[in-house]
Amino acid sequence: MKKKKKLLSTFVTALFVVFVLSFAAFVGTSIFLKAYNVSLTAQKKQIENDISNIKAEIDTLETQIADLQARSRVLNMVDGEMQSTTSANVVDLSGN
Repeated sequence: MKKKKKLLSTFVTALFVVFVLSFAAFVGTSIFLKAYNVSLTAQKKQIENDISNIKAEIDTLETQIADLQARSRVLNMVDGEMQSTTSANVVDLSGN
């Protein structure tokens, strides 16, 4: 009877230790994952800000390209260089 009681007591103790270790592992991983999630969220926001800044820069550059390709700009530059020009002398090679 004593042997059975001791075996049961050892089993309960081992079960309790396993439960405590499992709970500690759960709490530890939960804290780690929450911290990792916060880190990933901050990283995501930084990347989204970088993307929006690059998109704004691309829009600015596309506007500048459109201004530089404008036929009227070329004609104004030619008019500034030469006093007598006709627009027929300026040829657009862009294919548009």
